[in-house]
Amino acid sequence: MATTAVPVSNPGGAWATWNYNDIYTGPSGSGRFVPKVGDLVAQVQGTVLTWYVVTAVASGSMISTIVPCLDPQLAGDFTTTDLLFGVSPTQPDTFRIYIDKSVVPYRLTIDSRYVLSGTEATSFSIFENTNLGVTGNVISATYDTSGNYTGSTGSLELVATTLYTNYAVQVPKSIYTSSDLANGEVVTAVFYNASGSVCSKRQLLVENTGFVRSTNGYIRSVIGIGILSPFLSATNSTTVNCPINVALTTANLIGIVYYSDGGSTTMAIDGIKFSIAGLSSYTPTVVGQSYPIVATYTLQPGEIGYGLNNANMPHASATYTVVATAPNLSYQVRLFAYPVWTGNAFMLSWWLYDMNRSQATNVTAYVTLANGSAIFQPTAYGVRQTLSPQLNLNQVQVYYSNYTYTQSIDILLESPGTYRQTSGNPPNWYVSAISGTQPMFGAGVYATAYSPISGTTQINLTGLFTGDYTSWLNAYCTLAEPLVNQLTETVAPVPTHFTIVYNGISNTYTIANWNQTLTIAQTFATNGTLFVEFFQRTAQVDLQIAVAGVPIYATNSSGVFL
Repeated sequence: MATTAVPVSNPGGAWATWNYNDIYTGPSGSGRFVPKVGDLVAQVQGTVLTWYVVTAVASGSMISTIVPCLDPQLAGDFTTTDLLFGVSPTQPDTFRIYIDKSVVPYRLTIDSRYVLSGTEATSFSIFENTNLGVTGNVISATYDTSGNYTGSTGSLELVATTLYTNYAVQVPKSIYTSSDLANGEVVTAVFYNASGSVCSKRQLLVENTGFVRSTNGYIRSVIGIGILSPFLSATNSTTVNCPINVALTTANLIGIVYYSDGGSTTMAIDGIKFSIAGLSSYTPTVVGQSYPIVATYTLQPGEIGYGLNNANMPHASATYTVVATAPNLSYQVRLFAYPVWTGNAFMLSWWLYDMNRSQATNVTAYVTLANGSAIFQPTAYGVRQTLSPQLNLNQVQVYYSNYTYTQSIDILLESPGTYRQTSGNPPNWYVSAISGTQPMFGAGVYATAYSPISGTTQINLTGLFTGDYTSWLNAYCTLAEPLVNQLTETVAPVPTHFTIVYNGISNTYTIANWNQTLTIAQTFATNGTLFVEFFQRTAQVDLQIAVAGVPIYATNSSGVFL
């Protein structure tokens, strides 16, 4: 005989938690109890627990409306792919990112209890606050072992486990920031897949590790500081031997702080925490000239040290002597940058030359933009872009010290690679190896390419300078701004030869072939860029002078642009 369920209701009772199976669902249901609005309902299915909240109770039927509870962190507009999980879905402020201000730049570490479940995410960045739009501020940064800025995205690593082979559970690695984040601030971690698309994001609360007491209560002390430089003397650790033609800047100096526990920390010379007095006044003109500089590190809140110089603003200092040495032409270098059309935008190809005129090297793989430089905009037509490229010369040639060279250049894109310049139209682009130089390189410079048979191309470099060698050499070589040794030269050497370089293949000709049609057993992509290396051939060596990037315009057999 069927039993009719009678509802049991206590609307004035205290807030309560109910078992899902005990909730009244009608006369034919098994449950008898009617919860109140706001009560929680727990449904247990095997070992899976699901929580619901009562949002309404019908006054006539006594039937309750219940909806699943949401994780507070998922209640907003964040996606749910490769989610970052905390220890409890009911505690929204357990998602923490720790900032360690004992190192400079500051180290950011997401709590190691939080993991990414999934294989799509490959990198992440940290945004200030919650603004992820075009005005959002990315505050994360990565650096190489020499302290050079390498980007704003960090990487992930698989969680170590002995229980199973882990393919999909990852944690974010530590990353750095120059932002002085306060305890309790909100930042947002954005995770990207291999193609750079966003696949997850999560708000995090900043916690300064300076507020977390060490378990053993021991505080290490600052016992001394120093500087690291590629020009430090091998025999005197407080002497910097700098070639007279090399600019000694903070870009090639790194501060180091020594602690009582035997450890040390390197940091950038930021002029605030770590500074060097006297460097801006160092302008040597005579070999052997010496000049004192003073490195100073200001202790941070909570730090202590021995032998400090000022009790009101405690700091440690160290004195060094900079000695001007004979010019080293290897370090007097120049970067040449040229746009290369990729089909829908431009990329930059970078070349390195030195004052010894011993190398013409494609260094595209090694050049980065200095911290604070504008980012290259590959389709920003009609806008002069000033960039600050930098290059660690040691990555190019092992005989260089760990020296970072920085330069300022201008790029002006005029039109896509599919356009053709004529005497009445501007070139596809202009460049200046030295920012602010006028006129810029590019006007009248291009190569025509005609392929009579497959695998063979007839190349002509005349451009808009038919019959005028002087103007041609000025446009193709002089305006590229080759290096000039100011101690012994007024102008760069005049080239006797040139080499056409394309896709790693070189073909060399005498300068007399400047306006000749040259048959090359190679296919050249129309709208691409070939490179012309100018050099002077002597009885002993070839003196590398400059490189020109030249747009390629395909033609038919009559010379008409295609």
